[in-house]
Amino acid sequence: MTVDFETRPAAEAVPPRQTSVDAALADPLKEVRTLKSRVRIGVYCAVLATVPIYVIILAFTGIQLLVIYTISLIIATTAIEGAFAQMLKLKKRSAYPVQLGLHVGAMQMFDTALENSLDALVRLLHLQGAFLVLRADDSSLSLAALHGISRIEAERYLLVGDPCVRHAISTSTPVSLDPSRDLLAEVVIPAGQQIVFVPLRSPERLMGMLGLLARSSNKDVCDFQLLAIMGLSLGVVLENLRQRDELRELAAVDELTKVSNRRHFFDQLDREVRSAARYEAPLSVLMLDFDGLKSINDTFGHTVGDDALRALAQRLVRFSRASDLVARIGGDEFAIILSRTDAQGAQDLSGRLQQAVEEQPLPLEDGQRVSIAISCGVASFPDDAHDAETLLRQADAKMYCAKIARRRPVRRR
Repeated sequence: MTVDFETRPAAEAVPPRQTSVDAALADPLKEVRTLKSRVRIGVYCAVLATVPIYVIILAFTGIQLLVIYTISLIIATTAIEGAFAQMLKLKKRSAYPVQLGLHVGAMQMFDTALENSLDALVRLLHLQGAFLVLRADDSSLSLAALHGISRIEAERYLLVGDPCVRHAISTSTPVSLDPSRDLLAEVVIPAGQQIVFVPLRSPERLMGMLGLLARSSNKDVCDFQLLAIMGLSLGVVLENLRQRDELRELAAVDELTKVSNRRHFFDQLDREVRSAARYEAPLSVLMLDFDGLKSINDTFGHTVGDDALRALAQRLVRFSRASDLVARIGGDEFAIILSRTDAQGAQDLSGRLQQAVEEQPLPLEDGQRVSIAISCGVASFPDDAHDAETLLRQADAKMYCAKIARRRPVRRR
């Protein structure tokens, strides 16, 4: 197992509003604490109610009465504190994991949930800080989220605590990095604080590791059973969110070309048009048609045609901007949403994109090469249309005109 800090950047999630977090993480021990106060008051009142017995019947002096009451109150307080300390511990083991799971499970996105899970942990366990690392397929750990500590501090804790991390992974149990037993840890960990590494697990696999920074007096981080249950609860929720994100991504991706599919394109175009109208920003749509795909299929077979479609999609993604959305909306038709791009900018980008795509033929296994040619049409908001449907129709009409003007046969080279 190696530690890699560059594999995955820390999530840039925005924490929820303070009031929302406080409401979601209401004290689950409030009822137990209220019951404890009532029991204490009841016991103390019962002790005081014995005054007539000691004074009238037993004729105790004031000093004797004071001694008796002091001993009685000490015994009663010790019994109450001991009983309710165990009750609070059991209540935490059942309530904290459920509350953490419900809070994090309400998040819509996996990356957002990572950051909010640490915020919830810090609040529930009264931590000084926390960090979360995720495990990649090659068993490396990458820093994914931080709360209350810097990236440099988290990296130090991981490096110094590497033996503890390995032990926590192998045993699936929390492991504490004790500064008093490790000179290097004593230098890195602030005085009066401790680090506990908690495995983040789902029923199927180890997802990663939690690093919890707390005061040495914090009893919650010493309850390893509580931490193990919370690590499992959080792991299950995060795994479900990750799978949901993957399903959402698969539903938005064209299976053959791995760019956005038709449904996702139209959903995104509607949002972009509404945003452009709201902020009075330019927006353009670029429609592209793969010229001669049918000839490629007839001449070389559908396998080569599929390869050509994949190659075209890759080139469109490579040579377009990071902010642009590339989608396949038909058999040989692609479209690109150019946010915050006016008509002139879209025309310039269209020319550069067409040149970049067509200048490199597609190589075949037998040494032949097939040219990839595209026809483009551009429509801009608000110059050409004021709604998504008309905008796309205008771009499609211009693309069709360009296709008629430059139609040519497939060439072998």
